[in-house]
Order: sequence, then structure tokens, then C-alpha cells
Amino acid sequence: MFIPHNGTLRVVIVPPIEDAEGIFGGIDTDPQREKEDREL
Repeated sequence: MFIPHNGTLRVVIVPPIEDAEGIFGGIDTDPQREKEDREL
């Protein structure tokens, strides 16, 4: 991910949401959820 900051461009590595499983109890990591939300 590229983030503009004070006239520069910062590169930040964003891990996949599946890597967060276990950190946030009960989080749904099924990517279909996002697709369904867009279709509403």
C-alpha cells in the first residue's frame, strides 16, 4: 500500500486478513463476505 506523507510516498506492507485470524476473536475472514456487501 502506498501512503502519501509530507510530500513523500511511503510503502507499507499490508498482510492478508487471513493472517489476523486469532487476533480478533470471531472475525469472519471469508472473502465472500466483502463481495456480498458490495452487491447489497
